Amino acid sequence: MRCAVNNGKPCAPRWELWAAVNGVDRERVAPMEDVLTDQEMAERGFTELGPAPAFDAIAAAAKAARSRR
Repeated sequence: MRCAVNNGKPCAPRWELWAAVNGVDRERVAPMEDVLTDQEMAERGFTELGPAPAFDAIAAAAKAARSRR
């Protein structure tokens, strides 16, 4: 949702498109790390991954994407 580059060119972040499509005022949208505490982020499954777990997560996502084709 935060991606602001398309094919190497700057563009509007995807969250802005989501907000426009869903009729949400852009002023009411904020990054969750600005709204939630570290504990609340962790309770929702958002924790920083070290290099090994991050690589494992990327590999699992790639494997899942292949299986959906």
